[in-house]
Amino acid sequence: MASTAFAVARATGRALASRVLRRSALASASTVALLWALATPALRLGADIFAGEVDEHGLAPLEEPSTVVGPNGDVLTLLPGGPNREVAPLPEIPEVVKEMVVAVEDQRFWGHSGWDGEGMVRAALANVRAGEVAQGGSTISQQLAKENFAGDDRTLVRKVDELLHAVALEERYAKPELLEYYLNQVYLGSRAYGVAAAAQEYFGVAVADLSPDQAALLVGLIRSPSSSDPRVHPEAARQRRDAVLRIAAEHGVVEPAAAERFQAVPLEVVPPSPEATDPLLAEAVRRELLAEPALGATVEERSQRLATGGLRIESSIDPHLQAAATRAVHDGLAPWPGLGGALAAVDPHQGRVRALVSANPPGMENFDLAAQGRRQPGSTFKPLAAIAALEAGLRPGQELAGDGPVEIEYAPGRHWAVDNFGGADHGAVDLEEALASSVNTALAQVAVATGTEPIVDVARRLGIDVEAAMGSAPERGPALALGALSRGVSPLEMASAYAVLATGGRRTVPTVVTRVTDPHGRELLRREPEPQRVLDPAVAGTMTKMLQEAVAEGTGEAAQLPGWKPAGKTGTTQENADAWFVGVVPTLSVATWLGRPDAAQPVRGLTGGSAAASVWREFMATAIEDVEPAPFPEPPRRLDPAEEPPSLPEARRVRER
Repeated sequence: MASTAFAVARATGRALASRVLRRSALASASTVALLWALATPALRLGADIFAGEVDEHGLAPLEEPSTVVGPNGDVLTLLPGGPNREVAPLPEIPEVVKEMVVAVEDQRFWGHSGWDGEGMVRAALANVRAGEVAQGGSTISQQLAKENFAGDDRTLVRKVDELLHAVALEERYAKPELLEYYLNQVYLGSRAYGVAAAAQEYFGVAVADLSPDQAALLVGLIRSPSSSDPRVHPEAARQRRDAVLRIAAEHGVVEPAAAERFQAVPLEVVPPSPEATDPLLAEAVRRELLAEPALGATVEERSQRLATGGLRIESSIDPHLQAAATRAVHDGLAPWPGLGGALAAVDPHQGRVRALVSANPPGMENFDLAAQGRRQPGSTFKPLAAIAALEAGLRPGQELAGDGPVEIEYAPGRHWAVDNFGGADHGAVDLEEALASSVNTALAQVAVATGTEPIVDVARRLGIDVEAAMGSAPERGPALALGALSRGVSPLEMASAYAVLATGGRRTVPTVVTRVTDPHGRELLRREPEPQRVLDPAVAGTMTKMLQEAVAEGTGEAAQLPGWKPAGKTGTTQENADAWFVGVVPTLSVATWLGRPDAAQPVRGLTGGSAAASVWREFMATAIEDVEPAPFPEPPRRLDPAEEPPSLPEARRVRER
């Protein structure tokens, strides 16, 4: 008969899909139910009503933040949005922590079946004597039931709900499983959930390294994390810690003499930890992974999983290079108060982003200049126009106009007036000289001869988001060859574009994420390099040699590196509003930018050849310090001369200076 009743009750519980119906039924007989629950058979029958819900849902996986680690495994940052929790398996938690929790929170934990009538009576008497709530009568299982099923309404209905769920949990889970879940779920103040996160938050140690006095402080926080906060209420925290040590001594967890010694130890908590050590890197990782279907069917699902799924995200960002980039950018900005700066470094062969740094002026701290900032590239864009010209058949030795100002007809009846930086005259120059000395008039001839769309096509192949950088087709004119874009490019785009020179014309999409695993170590995503041929090796080799000369004897001389022959190009926009240097060696491509992030405002004396190139050189000195100098790859063949090179437009001198 009893077994039949239990079976009916369990089936009824599984059928109660509506929590409202269950609560309504409990409300009508809540007082009787609580008294009835004091008899064990009746309590078990009531618990069976909830067994269906517990069997179906169980204890929810604990939410924990996703962690971004570098190539050496060091933590770089946490992703925002999730709780500060680090789930620790029970064997990793010291025995003193587990025994103190049981002694203080649930002395009969190992023996009861989810509720403790003796403990409830004992707590009630203690509270009456104290005239306040001095002890709680809830078991650990009841606390889990409250957090995961019953809620925290202060009603008799909710208390019965909690009690019955607690017994159902005890039937579904083993005691060690319940204790492990509790120790990882419990809130201990200061955004820390679970003893592992709290050990780091308050003491800066791993949970396995907690001392008995530290363990006692954490256990004391369970009952009242706010009023016992050691940073805000140190005396209350000390008193609560000492009370836990006394209880631990009474139950044999520590020796009485040891408890007295630990009570004399100062609290010594560390300063609060930041929510994310590198918020800009965290956001760069989020942007990249929100587009990955492997992490969820929708953007919302991916966002939730990144925030609370406890993922381990392996990043290509090298902490050593990131620190060097940060120093170099800040050193470069020192003479220019109020300016911003950015640096992006990419491994040309694997597409791995090795450093990504943004230094923002006040009010723009959370803006990712390196990956999202769009600025006019100035002359750093000229090599893309030169590549388009070489592909169109322009001979590298073709004579170009180097004096200015000139006027060039770029469409019937439409003329373009162009002058050189500082009004300089260079005489007749070839393409290499034009790039080395950044001759606007020569590149303007090249742009009109080649046409706009071939230049746009080169930019697209090299990884520039042309719509974001240049707008729609009607917005694109020949001036884009000189870096006059309608919207601009990011340092990361430019570093990726120049990286093609180090690989003989192959491009790999840049990424800051290399691998993602879930909390159980299962691989969710792995990024392998997939290089694609985007330039003819002969064109890439020819352009590399030209840009090596731009560093060796041209405007990029400040970027020279002993033992190396980098290829690179400076860029300075009108009125010195933006200063760029983009340079590449066989192992790394790096773009640096300085200027005002919020507007194109003149900055007296700011140039790519001085300020930006100096930042590049300082960073590279660290990046290559243990790397043997190496040459760029030799193309399998030389660039063949074109039978019919593009016809150059006349560059008519409009006036003498």
